[in-house]
Amino acid sequence: MSERLLGDLAELTVGHVGSMASEYVEEGIPFLRSLNVQPFRLDLSGVKYISPEFHAKLQKSELSPGDVVVVRTGVPGTAAVVPKDLPVANCSDVVIVRPGPELDSRYLSYLINSAARGYIDSRVVGAVQQHFNVGAARGIPIPAASLDEQRRVAAVLGALDDLIETNRQFAQQVRDLSSTLYAKFAGSARSNVPLGQVASVSDRKIRPGKGSLRYIDIAALGDGYLEFPQPIDWDDAPSRARVGVEDGSTLWSTVRPNRRAHALVVDAPGDLVASTGIAVLTPRGIGPGELFAACDRDEFVDQLVAMADGSAYPAVRPTAFRDIPIRHLGGLASEAFERVMWPLWRDVHAAVEEVSRLTRARDELLPLLMSGKVRTREVA
Repeated sequence: MSERLLGDLAELTVGHVGSMASEYVEEGIPFLRSLNVQPFRLDLSGVKYISPEFHAKLQKSELSPGDVVVVRTGVPGTAAVVPKDLPVANCSDVVIVRPGPELDSRYLSYLINSAARGYIDSRVVGAVQQHFNVGAARGIPIPAASLDEQRRVAAVLGALDDLIETNRQFAQQVRDLSSTLYAKFAGSARSNVPLGQVASVSDRKIRPGKGSLRYIDIAALGDGYLEFPQPIDWDDAPSRARVGVEDGSTLWSTVRPNRRAHALVVDAPGDLVASTGIAVLTPRGIGPGELFAACDRDEFVDQLVAMADGSAYPAVRPTAFRDIPIRHLGGLASEAFERVMWPLWRDVHAAVEEVSRLTRARDELLPLLMSGKVRTREVA
């Protein structure tokens, strides 16, 4: 299949380069950075904002729906399309690609995240922090697929991504509801109690054995989510696999607590084992949904950050979690909260598993469609 170069089919520029700390405001124009660009999608949690006045000065880096943003620094080559529901935005440290009439934006995002990876990896520069530059981006080879075929490929893969996003949004809505309900009940709750009074902390010690386990390390934890790992043999398990995990436990990474790496464990298989770098908080006098809600609050994170030792690698001792005060709803309020939230968290777990299945299907189908080994009519 013949190819053309991206620079022949699109306009390319780079996001704003320069100090931004003094320009951020509480509300205003969304200002995307590389950490907001995830494969195939934008993650606007933690997005920064700039004033309309400063935005007007940065016309070169202004974004429009349909633009493709490509990470330059961090994980070079990660790409996503600016959606229609983000009509005005600006950015820094990303390559901005504005496709011409012969190139579909969503198709290009899929291409950059998959088939173009080898090209991108071979052209990043920098020994310590790698960069992907506009000049290199212009040379990305684009298969000679017609615009109609591009759109068909994007439609097939996009249908999977739309389902993935729907499940992600449902999970976030349940988490938002948990936070709102907990705050409402906590307003009339009794005084704070130490977490150790209603939950145990990493008290189930596991010794290496025979057979298999599902090992949860720090990297497996995101901000509020967990995907169960695949089984591995105990012979292959790292020495840090020592903490048992029960259904309903809340897991918190003890390293860099400002990253908020924590999750609620729902419908846990019996072979889950966590790293010693994770605090396993298991409810003993509180409901699992309520325990997670109490540990999902900004004030809880602030206390962890204040307790962390070390500058380059700040960490909290698991035992320190026992002394953190949380608001225990108690009585009928606890019962009502759990009746509402625990069934919803089980639905979230099913949605997360569905996201995992859909993601695997998309990732397996993506290179086949991009290479032409599978045609869209074969999967329509």
